Amino acid sequence: MSSRNVKYLLILIAWVTVAGLAFLLYPREPGFSVLPEPLFGGTLRIGNIPPGSLDPIEISGAHESFVINQIHEGLVEYNVSLDVVPGLAERWDVSDNFRCFRFYLRKNIRFHSGDRVTAEDVVSSFQRLIRKDSIEPTVGHAMLQELTGAADFLGGRRDSVRGISILPDSSIEFRTDRPVPDFLMILSSDPYKIVGRSGDGAGPFRLVSQTPTHLQMVAFEDYHGGRPYLDSLIVFLDPLWDEEISVESFDSGSVDIIDLPAWELERFQERSDVEVQRRQGLTLEFLGINNSHPVLSRPEVRWVMARSIDWTDIFAETGPLFRRATCLIPPGLAGYRERPDLFSKEELYPPPSELFNGPAIEYIVVGAPGYEYDEDIKIINAWRQLGLQVDYYPLPWEEWDSRIENRSAQLFSMAWVADLPSTPQFLYDLFHSEGWGNYFNYRNTRVDSIIELALWSVDQSERLRLATLAEEWILEDLPIIPLDYVSSAYAIRNGLMNVSLGPMGLGNIPCELIWWNR
Repeated sequence: MSSRNVKYLLILIAWVTVAGLAFLLYPREPGFSVLPEPLFGGTLRIGNIPPGSLDPIEISGAHESFVINQIHEGLVEYNVSLDVVPGLAERWDVSDNFRCFRFYLRKNIRFHSGDRVTAEDVVSSFQRLIRKDSIEPTVGHAMLQELTGAADFLGGRRDSVRGISILPDSSIEFRTDRPVPDFLMILSSDPYKIVGRSGDGAGPFRLVSQTPTHLQMVAFEDYHGGRPYLDSLIVFLDPLWDEEISVESFDSGSVDIIDLPAWELERFQERSDVEVQRRQGLTLEFLGINNSHPVLSRPEVRWVMARSIDWTDIFAETGPLFRRATCLIPPGLAGYRERPDLFSKEELYPPPSELFNGPAIEYIVVGAPGYEYDEDIKIINAWRQLGLQVDYYPLPWEEWDSRIENRSAQLFSMAWVADLPSTPQFLYDLFHSEGWGNYFNYRNTRVDSIIELALWSVDQSERLRLATLAEEWILEDLPIIPLDYVSSAYAIRNGLMNVSLGPMGLGNIPCELIWWNR
């Protein structure tokens, strides 16, 4: 059996397993049937916000993941079930109590330029990432610091990292000073793709054109998993791309897959020309609060703000894709629980008026000028009744993102998708002082310490105990106000086959396995 057929059989088995589980949670639309023999040819079209960069180490959001994951590949990858599976490495060994990781590259794999992927390319890719992470932390920041000799490399005392070495059989060995149980998961995330000397990737599609309005990628004939079934991918780019534009583009036939807004779910489920898939995401939507702001820096102020919100009214009409978040750890991660009494109004909170003395605070969201989200306005009005003056600013994506990235936003709403299916990593990225998603300037050394203990523990029950205790301590400070857990629904045009969407959505969809039945 050819490698292509073996790969397809394995994916089909995984797909059937995932589809069976999904059927139990969300019944499939009428007409579901066994997949016929795959066909080659055709183009998949989607829409997106323009990516800031196509360099994996520069990734700043989920909108860049789709393109990066088609062009580039790492030593290991996630499948749709979030299992770690072989990528450029065909196998690996883990030893020394999660301190030593050895990867064996596939034979004769190539970058899009035609150059062979070598162990030296792996080492140089990690050196680039370590340098970048030392300036601007990324996913797996704590792990990169634990690589043996990383500090000497960054300090200029060595020109290489002692903990990354090429062995005589051309395998690559990584050594860390402390146990890193999440090492394989971290290497499956976007910044850890292996990049060639000319900046190209070894993924299933290669970039052939990029303009302000679109990206085009074509099937990479020498992809190690076999040529993709699709001939090409086209990503239409629009800085104002949002839910309304995506629905209009799908209805007009311009794109083939979209992330459905909740208010369109029922209409699309009734259509005969569309398949609808629903998935629970590893997503927490929250109100970000700048913890270094003079008015917002005190936990009691943030708790008053949270308790003033009429949560029943906020979630009265949110639709089937949202449910109120009553903790920080989202469904799908170990330690998820519900606390319906969180922010209970039974606790009196008449705040001293001096709590809110100061100039008006800016609340920024992504949107066109003059646009208002009903839920935001309800929340702001509740705060205004307390005496907290809040000004509402819808901003273009680029400006909003810039404010978030430089940590200058005072109040903002955002949805955070876990980069890894790991609870300690989720908490580290958002709430550790050095977490790359800590856009709200939260600092608590006690919280830092317990999250680090959870990260390095190899005992799963102890990791979970420490992570849930960290969540309790974080909630005491309430650096953010949790809003909701987000499920996703996707509309897929009829005829598009083998579309497997996992908890991370379109970002890590395996497009090399998708094909048109026409």
